[in-house]
Amino acid sequence: MKAACGMPAWSLVPVAVALTVAMATPAQGRSVLVAASDVAVIVDPESAESRTVVKFELPGEVAGATVEFAVVEYAAAVSSSDAAGVLTLDVFPVTTEWDGDTVAWSDGWSAAGGDFDPEVHAVWTAVSGESSVVRFDVTEMVAAWVSGSRANLGLIVRSAPGE
Repeated sequence: MKAACGMPAWSLVPVAVALTVAMATPAQGRSVLVAASDVAVIVDPESAESRTVVKFELPGEVAGATVEFAVVEYAAAVSSSDAAGVLTLDVFPVTTEWDGDTVAWSDGWSAAGGDFDPEVHAVWTAVSGESSVVRFDVTEMVAAWVSGSRANLGLIVRSAPGE
């Protein structure tokens, strides 16, 4: 949804971002908490739509493990100029190398707004006015990073089409 004045109807401000990976290892199952190594918010200068791009450097102990589940969480404040709605967010694996110090909506990508695989995603929904923890089940994405079948280039969070 977009507000009538051209500003986005939704504002999602990431405060702290972390990835929890639970894995089955030869020495029993265990979990590791991984802080984001790079976070950027990119904004479309025309529509004011914003997306959050997050990168995680996985520790060596994750290499070769079977990923049982993986969850990205970040504390966020959800606000809206449209008090009657629910916000739905999608997260996708990024497909292009990026740097949080230089990336922008149209800079650093082949497509404006970020390069990502639209076929693989997770979804989160929030009610307007909530301050909450955004949680995405990214097990499939992290398992692909660990197995080497997909490069670990991070994740991109965007509002679902029509939001």
